[in-house]
Amino acid sequence: MECKQVRKKLKDYATDEIGDKGIIQEMEDHIGSCQVCMRELLLWQDVTEKQRALNRMSGGLSDRMDKRMRETNRNIHLPPIMRRVEAMRMFSMSPVVKIIVQVLLLAAALLLMYAATRNGINIFAVILFGIGFMTVIAMMFRKKK
Repeated sequence: MECKQVRKKLKDYATDEIGDKGIIQEMEDHIGSCQVCMRELLLWQDVTEKQRALNRMSGGLSDRMDKRMRETNRNIHLPPIMRRVEAMRMFSMSPVVKIIVQVLLLAAALLLMYAATRNGINIFAVILFGIGFMTVIAMMFRKKK
């Protein structure tokens, strides 16, 4: 096998994607005798090892990016304002936003209960109103199936 043929297949060889044992043997024979191809193989092996390490470190970053790109491309036919509304809806579905909204609602309910007790309003009516209000908000943030 010649250098030109070996170099075309070095990436596949470095990632163990060649299934034909005859080709593998011919490549190994050539690489054993050719320093240039040996150096290039070592470079490919280094690159693939670094890619694997990066994939392990990213914690599924590429999967999340692919999902985000599919979501972005899914709404490409929408007018710009509707894409912005959809992006805001997706943002509001994030766990961080949900927690912030829940904390703010809890604080508002506590302030309402405090104000009601200071003014002599029936505390049970305030509690029922707060539960109803939080239920409506929770229904808005519930994930649709």
